[in-house]
Order: sequence, then C-alpha cells, then structure tokens
Amino acid sequence: MIVICEPHFRGLQHTQFNAALVGSVAEAFPEGGLIFCAEREHMNHVKSVVGTHVAAVRFIEVELPGRLPVAAHLEQLALCRWIFGLADKTQARQIVFCSAETWNALVSIKVMLRRFPQISCLVVLHNLQTKVRTPQPQRLTPQLFSFRRWLLAGNTAKLHYLIPGSPPVIEQGLKKHLPRLRNYVSPIDLPYVFADSVGSEPFKDDVIHFGFYGHASLRKGADIFFKLADEVRSARTKYQAIFVLIGEILDKQLKEMPRTSVTIPSPNAPLSQKEYDKYGKCIDYALFFHLASAYELNGTAAILDAFSHLKPIIALKTPLSEYYFNKMGDIGYLCESYSDMKNCVLKVLETKPTGRYRVQQDTILAKRGQFSPAGIAPEFRILVEQKVH
Repeated sequence: MIVICEPHFRGLQHTQFNAALVGSVAEAFPEGGLIFCAEREHMNHVKSVVGTHVAAVRFIEVELPGRLPVAAHLEQLALCRWIFGLADKTQARQIVFCSAETWNALVSIKVMLRRFPQISCLVVLHNLQTKVRTPQPQRLTPQLFSFRRWLLAGNTAKLHYLIPGSPPVIEQGLKKHLPRLRNYVSPIDLPYVFADSVGSEPFKDDVIHFGFYGHASLRKGADIFFKLADEVRSARTKYQAIFVLIGEILDKQLKEMPRTSVTIPSPNAPLSQKEYDKYGKCIDYALFFHLASAYELNGTAAILDAFSHLKPIIALKTPLSEYYFNKMGDIGYLCESYSDMKNCVLKVLETKPTGRYRVQQDTILAKRGQFSPAGIAPEFRILVEQKVH
C-alpha cells in the first residue's frame, strides 16, 4: 500500500501533474494498492483525468489548512499527522507528497518521520527555482521561517525529494544552487496523461495559428511572444498568421504591454481544462521562449501540452527545449536566436510545410509515450527502491 497526498493545491491547480503522478505510481507498483488524499474538488478533477487508467485507487477527501498564518501552521501539522496515521493504519510503508509549498509543510513531514520511523516519504518539489533563489532574509526570525533553511535541515534516508523536469538540466541546477542537497534529491521526467487525440487538420482556410501554452509570464518569455507577433503580423506573407495566448497574463509588466497582435481568450483568469483543451487543439504550432536561467530547477508541462494535442513546436534553443528534441527527434524547429525564430515563423507562412508537419505529428505520437505514466513507471520504481529506505 502507498499513500499519495496533495497537501496544498485546490481545484484545478496541478490536476494534470497529480493525475499523471498517481498513474505513474500505480504503473510502477501494480502489486500494491493506492490511496490518494486531496481537497474534494481537486480530488474529483484528478479522478476524472485518471479515469479508467488506474482502477485500484481509493480516493479520500481531506481538509486543507486555511489561510490564517498561525492556524495554518497547526492545521498543516494536524493534516500531516493524519496522513501518517492513515499510512500506519493501512500498513503503508511509503507516503508520496505531491507538493511541499511552505516551510511548515517541510517541518511537519520531518517531525512525523521521527514519530513513524517505519514509514518513508517522497516529496515532490515544484517551482523550486523561485523558492531557493529568492534573496534570503538576514534577520534571525525570518531566516528561521525560510523555505531554503528547512529544505536543507533535518534530512534523513527516510526522506527523498523529487524534482519533475529535464533530469540533465536539473542535475546541473542542483550542483549550482543546492550542492548540499544532491544526495536527497532525484530529478525525474515530468509525467503526463496524454489525450487520445489524432490531431486536427492543420492550416485551415490558409491561416496558420501559432499558440503560447499556459499562463503568460516574463520567465516564460511572453514578452518575446508579443514582440514576435507584432513583427510577423506587420510583415507581408503568403499565408495569414494568427497568434493565440492560451492562458492568463500573470505579470503586471505584461499586462501593461500592447498586445493587439495576439488573441487572448481569458487574459485575467485561468481557463477551465475544457476551454484550455479547446483552444489548444485549434493552433498549428506551439511557440516556446522559456528563459534558460528560469528553468534550472523547474520543469514545464506546456511542452507536454503541445505533445498531447500533437502540435509541432517552434522553440528558442535552451537546455530544456534541446532535451526534448534530443529525446524525441523531429518535433518542430529548434532556433538558435530570436532572429532565427522569427525567420522560421516567416518561412512557415510562406511555404505551409504540410508534408513535414505530418511527419512531425507522427514523431510526436510515436515518441511521447516515454513521458506517460507507463513510460515513467520503470524509472520511478528504480528510484524508490534505490533511494528511499
């Protein structure tokens, strides 16, 4: 028996990842049962994504900590105690925490590990780059409550961290930013439950749609996307270009930028999963401008969103984007610079490369399975058996 718990995210947040994680654990350990604990709405979303892929999962609703600081700390500890108690009662020797977003979540897990020495834990760390690179407070009290401090303190062989993303990139990021933590962390490919999509007809009505998947932020290069859209739309091309942002705008600086060349269905609020998929299916190419410096300790599901809808990608070359091209082959165009990327888009608008587009779709369909729960499962099982005692 393995207990999986989402102790922080509510509703739609991280639904795709948690569903894929549940699926990966189930595939890795088919001989054991699974329990997934989460807030009600989140639990139901995960259940709907997992569907019939994972039959032997028991879903249990839990109450997450509130937002008042002092009460939240106590409620976090109480939730953690309840999860460990559930594991003990069901004779589970392994707990997987889908996230640990606050310092007190880390403290609660480490306290409970001492009270339940027969149990070991895997803890998934999301957005670690931001958490550890934020300037650390100098005063003693703020230092005591810093995420970085409690990430490094009190680690044992019973606790191991997972960072989903590109393993080679994250390995280098750990050497650079968290060398003391390297023995307690393993990078793992980001798992994903892919849609049963065969891909939509490309280039309808001689219009070519270029999309930006996910929320718009500076670290994802949304400002460059807006710039490219303006410059391409002002050029004379054989085929018409339409640019679509499939997500909300997060950064204030981006909200103040002119963006008349980009269609944005929902600039100020997250799209529902149904809406996200609807717009995601209607583009022809997914564009990626992620800053290399912002993804040394993070992965991104946006590239996998493109694979799910069988969309070839046009990406600036970074260690992250290069990793997926090396793993999969001809899945689009990898560009050395902004100028190279702009020229690539303009060439597509002149040539409408239907033949190569179909080849790229076939490659994505053939190769994306390595990031599915079944594809991640062998890696996950080896990791658990070798790293967590």
